[in-house]
Amino acid sequence: VIALIAEFLFPGRSALVAMAAAPLRPPPLGIGARFRICARKRPVWERELADGEFDSLTVNPATRQCVVHDARLDRGHATFTYHREYALDELFDASATNDDVYERAARPLLARALGEGLHGTLVLFGQTGTGKTHTCFGVQQRLARDVFAGLSGPGDEVALECFELRGTRVCDLLAERRPVKVLQDAGGTVRVAGARRVVAR
Repeated sequence: VIALIAEFLFPGRSALVAMAAAPLRPPPLGIGARFRICARKRPVWERELADGEFDSLTVNPATRQCVVHDARLDRGHATFTYHREYALDELFDASATNDDVYERAARPLLARALGEGLHGTLVLFGQTGTGKTHTCFGVQQRLARDVFAGLSGPGDEVALECFELRGTRVCDLLAERRPVKVLQDAGGTVRVAGARRVVAR
């Protein structure tokens, strides 16, 4: 139908219009990319529904696509909604558990770090109240379990540095939020200078 309408409105350009109107396609599956973008939807709370709030996000984990329903108010005080579509590497709906998130988003990073000696970083980003702390706590528990289960000898050691990035500030979470600096050395490696390093085993 879109192609027919496009051909009528834009003769000779229907293929271009149809391509622009087609749903976004997520990137190919796999963890070989330098970074992946994942999103987790939190459930809508009962009190939000009681206050007349609406569900502003529709997700389809099978296709790895989501639509953000962005309600706006124009100058004449009429409401309208933008529907913005996104395609991601991984998508978790409101019924997803911390196990689901860990297995598909964090565990592959750990496997590469332990198996290939590569670095892995998991960044949680979002507004206050979107579930970052809940997700982070769940991932940390599972990471700790698997890291310590993977130790094979008496000389194996696990050392931690824990810091928070907030705006332009970086603070050490193992040293009462003392400020630390993020620097890049001559080889291009990014390091956190002044962070407390704790050996757990």
